[in-house]
Amino acid sequence: MRISTYTDPNGVVRLFKEAASDWRGWSGEKYWESLEGDFRLELRIDSTGHVSLKTLISHDCGNPDPWRLIAELGIDAGQLESVAQGVERFFSKSQQLFLA
Repeated sequence: MRISTYTDPNGVVRLFKEAASDWRGWSGEKYWESLEGDFRLELRIDSTGHVSLKTLISHDCGNPDPWRLIAELGIDAGQLESVAQGVERFFSKSQQLFLA
């Protein structure tokens, strides 16, 4: 499975940088989604500064065995700057994210 960021190569980086700058909190969710909708990252923050990063990956378009993966990771708001820097380093090396 191949997921491309070609329509928004800085979108994932922007998502995490925005969250890092809003580390004191925001309402609702911040998210980035691939053009095809098969990859989505969602960030939410609670009133105590705990950030939830939810990753949704699916493959069902024309696939006889469709599947969906949802994984959630907890991050402290104070870690967002470091995470944003790591995401930026990763995406500066490649404009596409490949999933095998």
